[in-house]
Amino acid sequence: MNLLEVCSHQIVIAPKSATVIEVAKLMREKHVGSVLVMNEGVPRRPIGIVTDRDIVIKAVAFADQKTVTSIEDVMSTHLVIAPGATEIYEALQLMRDRGVRRLLVVDSSGNVEGIATFDDLLPLMAQELGSMAQAIAAGLLREENNRVY
Repeated sequence: MNLLEVCSHQIVIAPKSATVIEVAKLMREKHVGSVLVMNEGVPRRPIGIVTDRDIVIKAVAFADQKTVTSIEDVMSTHLVIAPGATEIYEALQLMRDRGVRRLLVVDSSGNVEGIATFDDLLPLMAQELGSMAQAIAAGLLREENNRVY
């Protein structure tokens, strides 16, 4: 299974001119934890990403010290991308190595096709581990049933 098969294809975007409040409302409305920030007129090529955590850590936590209104002030410009054909295990390794919980899934032209989150991938890995545990248990049972006493 690859990223294109498991990623969310519902991409929520905001222009770089959006405010923190506008993006927070968009997240709530769309039930997402991240929004891609785009230059107006340049579709499917993000310049940044804003997560709910970015808003809390970079804007809300400093509300008494400074006023942060522009989404550009809180967005991350360090985008971690992966081709849609990337296998799940490779994607998890990339997330670990880069210290991110989201990967932008792109086509061969670099256009964003979706977003794969750690939360998308973890259940798949849990399923795989469960299958491995069942295989081990079946092997032990087969061994026990074939013993000659």
